[in-house]
Amino acid sequence: MLKSQIVKSSSRSLPSPNGAFVAIVLPSSLCIRETRSLEVLHEISLPSEIVVSWFLWSPSSSRILIGTKETFYIFSPTVSQVIASIKNIKSHSVKASLVTFGIDENEILVFYDLGLKLTIININTSESVDIPSIKLFSPTTASRGFSYRPGTGNLTLLSRNGGKDIISLHARGTQDIFRSWYPETTDAQGLSWSADGKWLAIYDSASLGFKLLIYTAEGYLYKILQVSAEMQDVDPYVKFGLGIKVVEWSPNRKYIAIGDYSDRVTLLQMPHFTHFMIFSHKSVLKTKDFKTVWQEQIDFQESGSQSVFIQIHKEISLPTSSNATNKIKTGVNLMSFDKSGSNLAVKMEETPTTIWIWDVIKPVPKAILVLHATISKIQWHPTIENQLMALCEDESAHGLVYLWNDTWLAPKIINFASYLPEGLVVEKTNSQWINTMELDPCLFFSDSENCLLLWFNESSDSPNRIKAQNTKNLGISEQ
Repeated sequence: MLKSQIVKSSSRSLPSPNGAFVAIVLPSSLCIRETRSLEVLHEISLPSEIVVSWFLWSPSSSRILIGTKETFYIFSPTVSQVIASIKNIKSHSVKASLVTFGIDENEILVFYDLGLKLTIININTSESVDIPSIKLFSPTTASRGFSYRPGTGNLTLLSRNGGKDIISLHARGTQDIFRSWYPETTDAQGLSWSADGKWLAIYDSASLGFKLLIYTAEGYLYKILQVSAEMQDVDPYVKFGLGIKVVEWSPNRKYIAIGDYSDRVTLLQMPHFTHFMIFSHKSVLKTKDFKTVWQEQIDFQESGSQSVFIQIHKEISLPTSSNATNKIKTGVNLMSFDKSGSNLAVKMEETPTTIWIWDVIKPVPKAILVLHATISKIQWHPTIENQLMALCEDESAHGLVYLWNDTWLAPKIINFASYLPEGLVVEKTNSQWINTMELDPCLFFSDSENCLLLWFNESSDSPNRIKAQNTKNLGISEQ
């Protein structure tokens, strides 16, 4: 592996989506570094004693938003000053619950408490549009209630008025409604567009049972998927309220994965949305059924201990959560396709330390990773297939990053504490893939004081090329 020099950081540090920059909020400034050299491009002064509530990049990587309760500051990674300052309209009773960029760098979406409204701000003109009666508005649910249609960029919103759900499509730029309808739902809990922009999926509340509606881009109902009588006879967990928790479209436009409150993920095949595959997630694994089970273990050596993956060749009971019982399944918690759409990573609520990695055309997983701590994040590499990263939330996994690649002999565990001063990770950490077209994956890691980059030199020519281009500025060392 190749390691960069260590530079000053904070608990608020983010690589840009295109992988070109790293933005770091310091006590009195915003520091912009170039990823390939980690050299400082700009350091822009911030108001004294600023309390940051939101910090994010635009999808295009051309804008940065730093938001407080009073003001949204807009920056550019290539400009050494604030390019816009927008007042956050609020009252004593209603405050902004979520702030995010819209379809591009020129729009900001501001969701307010109680679903009072969604405000869409045009950064260039400072004009805004208010849309009332937003149904999903909290920091954890708002992202399920809106979706931009691929290809056209039309904002699609879920709202509720008069006790009925409403789907509305808005013209890009003006936000005028050009199409709306009442979906056949009682209490819709999410919507999302397929990668090709041809299909809109809407799912009803889990308390009402399994119900997924597929609409065309014109708003016509194409198909309703519900629990059949046959399924109720076969599956004993249906009677406990089998409903949808997570819906995920594959990037290759072939499948839609549905995670519910059972131990299953159902895969439907497009464009007819017919049943294709069911992935079952058991809490007891037998080696005759699962041959690629990797368990985290502590390897004690004279130089110290380290976490490693050991392949398991015997029956294993997966660690379960405290709220899991023998009668009621709590279902899917995290689910994500890789960039090719051929791999699906799943984490279940009842086994929170386990990641299942499925080949979408086979009923047997490629790998099962059993960790010591509760998994908080799974992230596929944005440009490299078969490359997965996982993070855990427990103190015991502080500074650890878990990696899997289909071509490796074994998964890897990186302890970033070993790369930091005094071997210590300080407070809050952040780890992300750097978006790059290089053959070798690159990881960004930061704690509250330091950040660095780590390359995995898997290809034959990449290390020398990286060294030649970066050693002077990065202080790269080979590990």
